[in-house]
Amino acid sequence: MEALKIAELFKIMAEKNLSIDEVIKMVMNYDVSDKSIRPNTFSFPSLFSESFELPISYRSLEEMIEAGRFDGISSGINSKNFTVPTEFLGKTVVAKCKIFHFTENMKAEKINSFLEFEGFHHASLFELLALAKMRPELQRERSVAALGSFWIGPNCDRLYPCLNVYLSERRLGHISLLKDNWLAGYRFLAVQNAL
Repeated sequence: MEALKIAELFKIMAEKNLSIDEVIKMVMNYDVSDKSIRPNTFSFPSLFSESFELPISYRSLEEMIEAGRFDGISSGINSKNFTVPTEFLGKTVVAKCKIFHFTENMKAEKINSFLEFEGFHHASLFELLALAKMRPELQRERSVAALGSFWIGPNCDRLYPCLNVYLSERRLGHISLLKDNWLAGYRFLAVQNAL
């Protein structure tokens, strides 16, 4: 391993307050007390944006959807399936966010591990709606999903809200897992964990 990479590894360990055993566990994805080593599954072919501040004005779900000015909306995104947290209703909260983009199909578990390691968690529908309001043309580049919210679809599968485009129309749609994999090309909005 190059000296610069080793120095960077130690810097991250110090910033995240990680022990060597914790780093080995993450890199090798195995319990350090378990002698059966599994293949490395902690490599993440990914791109992500710089952190940005996202103001979230919590109103009724209908008002937040209206502010996004969508051309179409998935029927499952409604107040029956999603309730605005009462402690935030009528308030504006600023969250630090990133958009993560994985360049190959990824298991949900692997994405969750990566976000946790980076100090982030999946965004909710409400954070996704705030992003749509702040940057309405972003979804024309590529779909952006919020995996922190879901509803159960008619086939008993989990459906996650997603900003996408269909026939040049901006939509508040949905996506679902394909055999426990997220397909390459989707981007995921994530929120930095509170310190």
